[in-house]
Amino acid sequence: GKGRPKNPTELNFELSDGGKLWVRRPLLKGGAPVGDAAWSCLEVGNLDEKKLGGKGKERPPLGDATVEVLVNRQSVLGNPFNLGKKVKLESQRDPVIKAYSEFLEVVMAGADQVDIFALARRHGLSPVENCGKDWRGTN
Repeated sequence: GKGRPKNPTELNFELSDGGKLWVRRPLLKGGAPVGDAAWSCLEVGNLDEKKLGGKGKERPPLGDATVEVLVNRQSVLGNPFNLGKKVKLESQRDPVIKAYSEFLEVVMAGADQVDIFALARRHGLSPVENCGKDWRGTN
């Protein structure tokens, strides 16, 4: 089975000066530019880039990031919503993405707390089934 996921410090991330983002010096080789590659200052990488080839998946192109920001369920930018706890319902993908978009807007506006249960309900999702367990205690 899978072991527990590594926490941010085990992945060599440190809290930023503001204490909200997990950051580290660049360790990933790949990073796909977001938007127009010629003008983009943002890349998206994959912490599991070394494993992608073995799974028959493409690695991101070579990147040139100067800092890496952790975006997963252990970070403030991670998605607290999922497609379901026991059964993953593809029909919930659109509401989950919309709830996450609204969540990100609130976070980026500087909110210290976000009522993810209310966001879930507003988008027709169940707090028990669609709010990640890592996030339920922070609500």
